[in-house]
Parts: sequence; structure tokens; C-alpha cells
Amino acid sequence: MITILLTALLLLNTHSYANSLEKTNALHQEVATHKNPNITAETHPIIYRMIEELAMKAHVAMPRYITLYPAEYKIVSENGAIIKGEHEIGAYADCFGDLHICQELVAHLSFEEIQGILAIAIAEKAINKPMRVALTGITTFGVTLGLIYFFNHAHNSNLKKPEINDQEKRASTMVEKLFFLMIMPALATSKLVANYLQKTIDLKATELLTVKNVIDGLKGIAKTKEEYFKENAFSRIAQMLKLKKIVNTLLYPIRAFTLKERIDYLNQELKQCNHLALS
Repeated sequence: MITILLTALLLLNTHSYANSLEKTNALHQEVATHKNPNITAETHPIIYRMIEELAMKAHVAMPRYITLYPAEYKIVSENGAIIKGEHEIGAYADCFGDLHICQELVAHLSFEEIQGILAIAIAEKAINKPMRVALTGITTFGVTLGLIYFFNHAHNSNLKKPEINDQEKRASTMVEKLFFLMIMPALATSKLVANYLQKTIDLKATELLTVKNVIDGLKGIAKTKEEYFKENAFSRIAQMLKLKKIVNTLLYPIRAFTLKERIDYLNQELKQCNHLALS
């Protein structure tokens, strides 16, 4: 009986793997065939259907525009030199709800990994992260401006009226200080909100698929980054001296979470869910 069950389980896993491989090959063929970066139901039916299903699960409108972008780009300078640059590898929704996907991901990763990546992008669209972060920055900027104006007005009322030239000099210096004071709180709060929303987005993505799918997607992004963007000598030395770890620890509140931190967070949430289910 046990032998029969093991055989059935092996056949089921083999069939599942073969089915996954077939889907992955079809998706890669689709991307290789159509060079147009704009994804539509006619040009990229597999990817389009994948996004459509995720959007339905998330109860959000289908993105009007879905585009692929390359991981690397080239710019020709005025003197004719070619300057190479790098785009962020991933998939994201902008403030208009349009979807942008790195071409290298859909061209090389597995069907399940791509599903996980797109689930994160759709979750970002559902939560509307870009607009929330922008509103946070604008609100903080406005509050900071109001407080600076209030305290500056109260301070000036207690001072003797300065001479005209002195007043112009003070005004020029004050503008520089005000700009710095106003922009720093806005940047800090925007980053804090972006970090909080990233956790919410990752958890929302696990509602659209499984935790494993989302973690596989994040691992796929990390794998693609390692493949396409090799670390330079300085970065390798920093890694050996643990400088990256020290900097990441010091700047934890005001930086974006690393892929490893996001994966660890999801694994922790998965363990807690399993523990609650067992209890």
C-alpha cells in the first residue's frame, strides 16, 4: 500500500514538473518571438492572462499599459562616448497603475517565479504604494513648512529690525536652511512609509498566490541580479569586511529592505501561520 502511494506521489510530482516546464518554455518562446515591449492579449497571451488572473484576485482594474524594459540601457554622450546604465530589476506599478516588468525576468525565470514577481507588482497596484508615498512626502513637506514659518515668525518678532543689506543676506541664508530643513523630514517619512508598505505588499501578494510562489519570485530577482550585474572590486572588499552589513544595520529605518530581508520576513510569517494552524 505504501509503495503504491509513493509511486502515485512520484508520478504526480513528475507530471507537475513536466507541466511547469511546458508552461515556462511556452512563456519564454512568447517573449522571444515578440520584440514589442508592450504586452497585450494578442502579442503576449500567457503573460497577459497571468496578470489578468492576479488582478481579478486582487479586485483591481487590469493595468491599461503593461510594458517590458531592459535591465541595461545605453546613452550616447555629447562627445560620442557610450555610457551604460542599469535599471532596477523587478516589476512594479507606477502612480497611474501601469505595470512595468524587467524583460530579463520573464525571459529566463520559471513560470512560478514570474507568477510570484507579478503578484508583488499587482499587490503594489492594489495598495497604490507610489501615490501613498508621494502624499506622505507632500504632507510632511507642508507641515514642516508651516512649523518653520511659525517659529521663524515668532523668532523675528523678538529681534530688532535689521538693516536692508543685512536683511537680504539673512534671507538668502535662511532660504538655504529652510530648503534643507523642509526636504529632510519629507524624505525620511516617505522612506519609512515605503518600507512599511513593502511588507504589506509582500503579504498581500501571498494572498494572491502562495508564500512559496512569492518567495521564489524574490529569489528569482536576486538570482537575475547576480547574473547580470557582477559586483566590482570595491563592493567585494566591502562584503569581505562586513561593511555592507554594518551600513545596512545603521541605515535600517531609512533604506529599502533587501531581498534577503523580505524573504526572511515572509518565512517568519509562514512559520507563525503554521504555528497558529497547529495550535
